[in-house]
Amino acid sequence: MSTTKLVIARNTGTRRTYCALCNQQRNFSLGLELFRIDTFELVCLFCGREHAPELVALLALGRSAQHFARDEHLAQTHV
Repeated sequence: MSTTKLVIARNTGTRRTYCALCNQQRNFSLGLELFRIDTFELVCLFCGREHAPELVALLALGRSAQHFARDEHLAQTHV
């Protein structure tokens, strides 16, 4: 039984497409997303939690940091 290997990479376009693992149609955003390392097809977060929970946690941390930085920037520009 081979393990599915995933990688975090930049998705260059927003699109609704099928997850490479569960074949469910999902919305994928511009920016960092999960991809299969062998085919470079997009993988949804549901499958990511099953196959690479540590990568999903890193994505969540990165998104939280982006939101924080954006909010801080907005707060400073409205002072």
